[in-house]
Amino acid sequence: MNHQSDFTTLPDTTGSYENTPEQSAEFARMALPLMTQYNITPTPQNFALWYKYTSGRDQVLCTEIDSLRASGREAFNEAVCLMLHEKHMTVADADSLDEISAHLHGLMSQAIDDLDSAESSVCASQETLSSQSKNIDDTLAEHPELQDALSLILQETANMAQLAHDLKTQLSQTDNEVEALRRELSEVKQSADHDTLTNLFTRRVFDDRLDAAVNHAKLTSAPLSIAFLDIDHFKNLNDTYGHRVGDKVIRFVSSLITQHVGASGITARYGGEEFAIVIPDTDIATATLMVNKIRLKLAESRLRRKADGEPLGQITLSAGVAEFVSGEISDSLVHRADAALHAAKQNGRNKVLRDDSEELQITSL
Repeated sequence: MNHQSDFTTLPDTTGSYENTPEQSAEFARMALPLMTQYNITPTPQNFALWYKYTSGRDQVLCTEIDSLRASGREAFNEAVCLMLHEKHMTVADADSLDEISAHLHGLMSQAIDDLDSAESSVCASQETLSSQSKNIDDTLAEHPELQDALSLILQETANMAQLAHDLKTQLSQTDNEVEALRRELSEVKQSADHDTLTNLFTRRVFDDRLDAAVNHAKLTSAPLSIAFLDIDHFKNLNDTYGHRVGDKVIRFVSSLITQHVGASGITARYGGEEFAIVIPDTDIATATLMVNKIRLKLAESRLRRKADGEPLGQITLSAGVAEFVSGEISDSLVHRADAALHAAKQNGRNKVLRDDSEELQITSL
């Protein structure tokens, strides 16, 4: 890795986290001082980011952080750290780090067990020697050099027992730290997987799951549909009632979608007030019916502001639905569903359009 010469030299690695436990521990030891040097808050998300940097596996990330480091520690504020995390960290990164910490935890647990056995064996030997020494004290009285040798053996045995005990204690403490790190990395994965406002999957997860669903559909010829949903006139709602009310509306809509989709599909917050659903083993007609039920349920809801009971007025959504066509890639399917959503917006809103509908064809002319 060609980092700038006035920075910490980082090792070259492969494009994955396939490192030895010793290398992984070294990357962790390098990450923490750097975070302290640049006043980075030691959150699980930030640690995962700087671990990836010290591992040298992402040249783009390394170049970007090197450039920021050249500007001084004030360059790393919370907004910058969040931007770097969202831009460079993936679900796979959190998964890999979690696997590393779990592997280290397993190795340390085994080492602790081995030391425990060794300590028990040494202590047993010490007790046997001590017991036997009492029986032969009279014999050794006339041979002080042998008595000194026996005392030395007893002392060295005691030292070995103490050393094993100390090592076990140190390893146990380190193992506790590794286990704490593993729990924190699980939190990183959770935050990478789920939107903080709605607890729906993130766009990144949606993209991954869609790719997997498309591959499954190609192999099995099973139907696959996706849908994009967008709250109508959401900006006006935010401007009128504020972002807190807007956030509550987003959570309400997300709960409606979750109730109707259930375990049959993958629901994600795609961005802002837009949602996306992957619906495996479902044709476009069935998927459209399901999405339309969500639309109708929302349109029938009469939400009020909690503070004063003021009605928010009718809240509606528009949606576009598309079905996988043999041979196409995920991006093409997304484009068709998104085009259907835009057509629904342009044709009056509060409606669900299939990508093969006549209204969509008219809109595209």
